[in-house]
Amino acid sequence: MPVMLFAAGAAAADETIPDFRLRVMRGGTELEIAGGLRPGIAERTEKLLATHPAVTVVHLNSTGGVVKEGLDLFHLFRGRKLDTYVSNICFSACTVAFAGGRERYALDAARIGFHEPINEGGPLAGVGIAKDELRRAYDAAGFNRALVERGLKVPHADLWTPTRDELTAAGVVTGYVDGGRFSASGWGVSVTPATVREEFRKSSPVYAALERSQPGQARELYARVAKLYGRGATSDELFGMVSLRVHELVQPRFANAPDGPILQFGRAMARQFAELQAKDPGMCWQVMRAGSTPAVTALLSEAAQRDERDALVAILQSPATGRTLSKSGQARVMVALRRIVEGRITSAQFALLDRPEIAPADRPDYCVAIAAILDGILQLPERDAAGLLRTFLGQNN
Repeated sequence: MPVMLFAAGAAAADETIPDFRLRVMRGGTELEIAGGLRPGIAERTEKLLATHPAVTVVHLNSTGGVVKEGLDLFHLFRGRKLDTYVSNICFSACTVAFAGGRERYALDAARIGFHEPINEGGPLAGVGIAKDELRRAYDAAGFNRALVERGLKVPHADLWTPTRDELTAAGVVTGYVDGGRFSASGWGVSVTPATVREEFRKSSPVYAALERSQPGQARELYARVAKLYGRGATSDELFGMVSLRVHELVQPRFANAPDGPILQFGRAMARQFAELQAKDPGMCWQVMRAGSTPAVTALLSEAAQRDERDALVAILQSPATGRTLSKSGQARVMVALRRIVEGRITSAQFALLDRPEIAPADRPDYCVAIAAILDGILQLPERDAAGLLRTFLGQNN
């Protein structure tokens, strides 16, 4: 279980600096520092590392704080040859703590921001002295001097966040990683189901729609994510679980979705399958089995992802007024569909659509078949297309 420590901060600390939390996770191999760099944070971190010697990487998610604490963390991390990692934000004094990493990793969406320090008093009294100390630390880490000087000239009230290319070229970030590399982090100092709900609702309109249609299941999902987050699950593990659960909750609604929303979803899926067929056709099976997992999403355009989200919201918000085709109606429409796809797929590829499991070697052929079938369905008259999609997605998904 993670170890969590709160620090109220010394009385002399600037009360605008947030509290912090230290969290040990992933079997004692990762540590997260979340919140403000208040007086005493470096000392507490050192004590925690002493009792958890297996820690190899430190997550930093902070808007900054006291420069001396950032410098002390810099020396602590360098001395222990630890890696540092930013999944969300690392601003101001946090950047010098980040510089202490032997390797310095970040998620693609992470933001790292610089500005000049302010006069804090104490051992580093004077902005000039603080800047000199920061320069020495950044130089020791191998940061490009031009980037450092630009960052230290930014007024304290402002913030400069270099681009990914700028951070990489200047040696600030030594490697960008995906969400499967480290434990999920960066959601704040106290992660509860309410925190998860806030993060999810910001990320996608699907969750607000899910809450309206299935509030109990949505609450259960948020609680489960908060629990797994606290245990140190990776972002990909969390995303994969959430994707599968949303898929399970939405799937029964396909059978009775009105014509408009089910056709909208069919067009969104056709677009996804076309993109996956061009990049990694084995992933089409993954979409039908468990929805858009992290591996799938990484291959899709923003437009394709947006189309799916919009279609799911439409289905969740719609009344259950649609009907699946009767057996005779399905037989009639299938005859028309076979004429449309004739020559595009083989009988063996078509047969893959009825299998409960698809062997890895057959998944590219499955992608050819499902892409052709969806494209063919969408060429049918809308009423027939909607009915077949309800039958196909509501019963065989």
